[in-house]
Amino acid sequence: MGNLNFNLPESTTFNRRVPKQKFYGNCAVSAALKRSFVDEITAIWWRNKLAATTLNLAKGAVVTEIEVFEIELANGHLNEEVLRQMDRMIPYHLLFVLTFENRAQAWIGYKEASGTGAKISRSPRTSPATPRGCGWRSRLPRWKSARGRRSSRRRSLNWYNR
Repeated sequence: MGNLNFNLPESTTFNRRVPKQKFYGNCAVSAALKRSFVDEITAIWWRNKLAATTLNLAKGAVVTEIEVFEIELANGHLNEEVLRQMDRMIPYHLLFVLTFENRAQAWIGYKEASGTGAKISRSPRTSPATPRGCGWRSRLPRWKSARGRRSSRRRSLNWYNR
């Protein structure tokens, strides 16, 4: 889909490609999760960094930085555990924008402080939509397991079967 424009200040622009191996190469992940990174993602882009150093804002008490990542999907499917793995590895709040063909979906993990680091308790997301100006058309995505049933264990983003 290319470089998405969120109308954020130019000072926040980062636009660096991040190798997928950074998220599964140096930690213990299952073979299935590694396969998801390889097969389901075309590219990962670190698009923006929202922080006191890039904006004219004071550092927040709970949220100190928000990183914006664009994830280009290879086939319209993504194992949700991939996003959780990426979110666990980076201590800041992350906004993921999943893109496939001419569609985009925003996903963010809600992080709470815990004794062992950050705990991701929920993951709100938008509906997959075609970005037009500042509006998003709303349609609910269908999260399905490999067998086509709703599943809380392994969720897969599927934009084809609607």
